Amino acid sequence: MITISAKHAGARNAGSLNHLETGNDNAKVQIFDGSATPLLLVEIQLDKPCGKIVNNQLLLIASQPALIANTGTAVSANIITSSGELAFSCDVSDMSGTGVIKLLTTSLLRGGKTILTSAVIG
Repeated sequence: MITISAKHAGARNAGSLNHLETGNDNAKVQIFDGSATPLLLVEIQLDKPCGKIVNNQLLLIASQPALIANTGTAVSANIITSSGELAFSCDVSDMSGTGVIKLLTTSLLRGGKTILTSAVIG
């Protein structure tokens, strides 16, 4: 087991933020359902810059709603750098859950819109 200090966590999260901003495009949050072959439900474009460090935690920021491409229940997410590379994967929940990525609801309907309500890393 490794325990790191809050200051070290802040430095690590600042490194993650820098990594997410390595390309010319915007970083993204891709939301998937929980099927055996996960279906992409929605892709949420993050702002530029895509986040900020607050109290040594990385907060991802998306100020615009995203169009839902497929109907399903959001379960997991891939965080994609601005150069199109996978940075990390995490869980998704509604606001009452414990997911790293939080949406108003995990029940997404094709043609509707959703917005990232919370994304706090570390």
